[in-house]
Amino acid sequence: MGQLRDFIENHGGFDKSKMKILHKGKILNQDDAHPLSDCGFKENEKIIVMGGRKVVKDDPGFSSLVAYENKHLGLLRKTLDDIEKDIGELEKNYLEESKQREMAKRVEKRVKIFSEDALRHLENIDGLVIVTDDTDPQQAQRNREKRKSLINGIQLLLNANDALSRRLEEYFMKLDGKVVE
Repeated sequence: MGQLRDFIENHGGFDKSKMKILHKGKILNQDDAHPLSDCGFKENEKIIVMGGRKVVKDDPGFSSLVAYENKHLGLLRKTLDDIEKDIGELEKNYLEESKQREMAKRVEKRVKIFSEDALRHLENIDGLVIVTDDTDPQQAQRNREKRKSLINGIQLLLNANDALSRRLEEYFMKLDGKVVE
C-alpha cells in the first residue's frame, strides 16, 4: 500500500498525508506495510484518489515576484486611476479657459511619466532571478507563469494609458477648435 501511495504522491502531486484512495466504492485505510494483493486489486482496475495537492514550498523566485507585485503594481494601478479621473474632470470643462490648457499639459506630463514608469517596471521584472539551478521544473514553470501574468497586467495598464493619451490629444484638439462636439 505504501508503494501505491508513494507512486501517487510522486506522479500525481498529492500530499501523502492527506490522500484517500477509493477502490470499489470503499476507502482503503490500510497502513503502508499492507500488501496490495490483500485489497482485492485486479489488473487494469481503476482507483479514485482524493486529497490535497502537495503544498509547494515558497520558492525565492516566486516570492520575489509576489513581493514586487505587492510593492509596485498596486501603486501603478492607482496612479493610472488618478490620471483617468483627472482627464474625466478636464473633459467636463469646469475650469476657466486659461487654466484648461495648463492643467491638460500637467496631465499629459503625468501620462508620459506613467508610460516610462511602466516600461521600467517591465525591465525590472525581466531582471528578477526567478529560476536557479536547484529550482524544481514545476516550480520554474509556475514562476514563469507568474512573471507572464505580471507582464500582461502591466501591458494592460500601458494600453489603458495609451487610450488616455488619445483622449488627451482629442481634448487638446478641442481646445484648439479643431474638433466640433
